[in-house]
Amino acid sequence: MVHLKDLESSLLSKASDKELMLYRFLKGQKHTVKVKDNDLQTSVCVKAFMEGQGENDLRNLRKIKPFKGLHYTNNLELLVAASLIEAGSEEENIEKYLLKRTSKECFIINSALTKNFRVLTSPNSEIEKLANKLMLNERIELQDIQCCINEVSDLYEYYILEKGITKFNLDFSFENKQQEYETFYSFGIKAIKRIETFFLVGFYLALFFVCIKIAPGIAQQIMSNWDTLEPLAYMMDKVVIFLLASTGFLLTNNIAKIKSVVRSIIRTLVFKLLGINVKQYEDIVERIKTR
Repeated sequence: MVHLKDLESSLLSKASDKELMLYRFLKGQKHTVKVKDNDLQTSVCVKAFMEGQGENDLRNLRKIKPFKGLHYTNNLELLVAASLIEAGSEEENIEKYLLKRTSKECFIINSALTKNFRVLTSPNSEIEKLANKLMLNERIELQDIQCCINEVSDLYEYYILEKGITKFNLDFSFENKQQEYETFYSFGIKAIKRIETFFLVGFYLALFFVCIKIAPGIAQQIMSNWDTLEPLAYMMDKVVIFLLASTGFLLTNNIAKIKSVVRSIIRTLVFKLLGINVKQYEDIVERIKTR
């Protein structure tokens, strides 16, 4: 595999000053150039990519009539430079320029101007395919990188390759972290469910012991006052039989709902004890389930 830094050094030595200025600008750097007299094109690029201002030079550049198809609107570096000097002034020219260009040039323009232009032509080369994926924010595979390395022939293609490698590493790192988060999430779910079960069992045991404690006292009171309570007991017996007969079927069908309500109450108490927002927790669980 070609060493990337050696490849970059080789491409830097072959590039023109205008290409070097735009390439350095894309990377947040500067390329020092000595502007020759009457070299209006280089002057515009220097002003746009390094010094700022440049309206006068751009005005003079626009006055130059096309010669044998040569014009600043047909030159990538000059078109980007003009757009930087006067923001938004070259959008129509850029759209015309991209009609005959590929996703390679489109990606460079978008990166330099922080725009979202599109091209109609389908990508043919591996570099163009990689640039298209980057613009669409699609997943970058290792194969995409490997196919491009031997195809790089200029600094802009190298820049696209470098951006592809960066996104590939970020995607790979995110996937590893995502797996860790999902593992951590599963541990958290298990812990919460066990705490819920603990409190639920504790609730039923407490209810059972309360009944045991209360039942003897109630029975003793009934026995000691049986003569007075006998008519009431008779009536209550009939009422209970009626209620069981009329609602027993409904009660049987709603056992699951009753258990769900009890579990929901226990869960709310557990979450409050742990300081967890129930709504946020449920939203997170739903997002993970539907992902």
